Amino acid sequence: MIKFLKDKWIFLVFVLVVTIILSVSGNINQSTSNAKYRSEISSSDETARVAKWDISTISKQNGATLDLDAGFAKTLGEETEGNWFIEIGNSSEVNAILGTDTTIRLRLDQDNFSASSVDSMGWNFISGATNPVTIEIIVYKGSVDSIVTGYKKGNAAAITKDAFNALSAADKKDYVEVISASAEKYTLLTTTAQTFTKDVESVEGKLVYFYYKDFKLSDLNTIITDEEDREEFTTIDMNDASTNLTICVNWKVASSGSSGGDASLENKKYRTYEVFAESLPTGYTSVYTTSVPKVGESGTITYYIGYKEVGFFDYQIFTSGFGGDGEPSFKFKDDVKGTVNIMYYSELLRDSDKLNAVKNYSTTPTTIEGFEQYCERLRLGVHEEFVDDNEAYQESLTYLDYGLKCAVEFKIKVEQKD
Repeated sequence: MIKFLKDKWIFLVFVLVVTIILSVSGNINQSTSNAKYRSEISSSDETARVAKWDISTISKQNGATLDLDAGFAKTLGEETEGNWFIEIGNSSEVNAILGTDTTIRLRLDQDNFSASSVDSMGWNFISGATNPVTIEIIVYKGSVDSIVTGYKKGNAAAITKDAFNALSAADKKDYVEVISASAEKYTLLTTTAQTFTKDVESVEGKLVYFYYKDFKLSDLNTIITDEEDREEFTTIDMNDASTNLTICVNWKVASSGSSGGDASLENKKYRTYEVFAESLPTGYTSVYTTSVPKVGESGTITYYIGYKEVGFFDYQIFTSGFGGDGEPSFKFKDDVKGTVNIMYYSELLRDSDKLNAVKNYSTTPTTIEGFEQYCERLRLGVHEEFVDDNEAYQESLTYLDYGLKCAVEFKIKVEQKD
């Protein structure tokens, strides 16, 4: 047997698992049957809900990274539940123990999270409404095979593991694991009792805001207060499956009464202003036109400002086209420095001086620069209206309309036990 005399040797693994998406369609007035939780899976076995990590070596070199993106390969609707497991076993030549800096993070993403969003929020973040989704993260002592005693479907009686294994893959997906009531376990995190903190990261040059709650294994001290019991529970003996650790992500979705958002926005229209030279395209309505002298040569060019009317969601697509990263922006000239800067509308709406400057752009321009400024002024007026409407829309959503993405991220560290 290999002996390590001084430093502990470790094996570090990062695992990203269980992504549950709250799906929303482009139609504001979608029905409850279309507003479902969905999951993403890249596993070759689309029915698999169990990942297994067998520690065969423990080394300072961190070993190979186990990169999992696995979850539930079915549409998740109201009044449903499910489990996802990762089992950690040890076939190395030393006993192992979970490192105290092991971290489990529950992360929440949604398209409308921004710099102006609140710094923290609870799970019931929609005022006056209880979130119908509950996510629990539980750690069990033992293998998946030892803690799962059978399978159930809806309110029907549970079936044995042998009966479940005899089912087709299509039939298996409707069943949920029955876990032994006597299995030793500890609940690490549950969504209903948590406060989530806002954070930001840069993704391909764009700032992405999200909320998170971390559970660090060092927090287990408050759950298992006796040090010897805590060490025994987190130890994974070599070649002894009874000492394996199984982490389970359990989710339940109750009935939500999804409303589909503010139906009054279904017929709302927004003008998409643009500047055109020489002629106005078919389908556009003109609001201003005049001839402008050509630069550096004789003659004139006729410019137009025109618009089409689009709906609530199509307007968001239009504005993303002149923002570059999904948020509308405009060119703002700094007369003091003589430079032209790009400013996002969200920044402009918080800067009263620049906001007033844009609102005072001339409505009778005689230069191409003037046309662009007038177009910016018209766009800003529409966007202010949209911001108010979008705020009302967000406030009217139920949880199943909200477009929330919940991801559980595991950073699991296993080290040699002294």
